Amino acid sequence: MTDSKKPPEGKKSFAEALLSKGAETKEAADDDPQKGFTKEWQHAAQAFSLRLWFKDGHHCEGLPWTLYSGDDWHSGAADTPERLTLTFGTRVVTVEGYNLKRLVEQIDEGHLKSIRQHDSKEVALIRSEKPADPQEIRAAIVRIDVEPPFEEFAKAIKEGEK
Repeated sequence: MTDSKKPPEGKKSFAEALLSKGAETKEAADDDPQKGFTKEWQHAAQAFSLRLWFKDGHHCEGLPWTLYSGDDWHSGAADTPERLTLTFGTRVVTVEGYNLKRLVEQIDEGHLKSIRQHDSKEVALIRSEKPADPQEIRAAIVRIDVEPPFEEFAKAIKEGEK
């Protein structure tokens, strides 16, 4: 780079500034599915759909946020799981677990991308954690239920096409 094209002392070139922005934003790497949910890390983008991962590891469902029509969150008593109910068109998703307010916050920000159900050992481990930063609190997902089940929903659509 010639002296005439060097950025002023203490300033970065345009390319250096772009590259350092990516390095400074580590949210994508911190998006750990073990915490019970993942989020859309690009602040200008909204998650396209909500992916539900069931604890068997062999089943998941996706619901488009364009059909989202509302939610209802109830915090549980001391050792009672909380309940979050989401509506997507004619389908209802019920999530039970702990620290579900984290999911509500992500919905409000338009960044919730997935919810993963945990097994009992993972739930116990997550509940025993006491992070100092409230942003590090993980949701412990005990149960995910979708009504009507996908198979019934798809069957009704197929029968309606006849």
